[in-house]
Amino acid sequence: MDRKTGGIIGTLASIIAAILIAYILAVVGLNGVQAAFQQPALTIMILLLVSGLAALYGYIYYTEESYKFMRLLSPVALALAGAGVAIGVYDWMAGGALIVLGYIVEFIVGYHLAKDFARDSPIGAKFFLAGVSVYMLGLPFIILSRYAAFVSLAGDLVKLYGLILVLEGISESQ
Repeated sequence: MDRKTGGIIGTLASIIAAILIAYILAVVGLNGVQAAFQQPALTIMILLLVSGLAALYGYIYYTEESYKFMRLLSPVALALAGAGVAIGVYDWMAGGALIVLGYIVEFIVGYHLAKDFARDSPIGAKFFLAGVSVYMLGLPFIILSRYAAFVSLAGDLVKLYGLILVLEGISESQ
């Protein structure tokens, strides 16, 4: 697979993930963390993990700056999130904490991934990085107040816009 195809696959999977995350954050903001571990949100979180695997697969072919971080840390983040989803069915507080920990690890990858995105869309990379930063700022506070989910939701939507710009840049690249 070439770099462009990998970038398109990874970014499309990330766009799908951002849309799924927006739904989960809205559910959590309206109903509390425990609602994320009930249907239909639980099924959506499983789909979110699948989209994460697809993004990892595509980005491995796309990345240069973040390649080592992608190969080493993204599987750890996905494993933590997967464990969080499984445990969250029985203990939503522990499951939520594992998912947040997974996203903290993924933020490190995202920071470096933004450098790769900047080659195809400098402005998209900036929106992406700003969005993931705001998203991460809100996540730990969701345990204290479900309304913090709306802070993360705002960041997720900014990240989504950045990803759309990046996808456009990748698609137009040679």
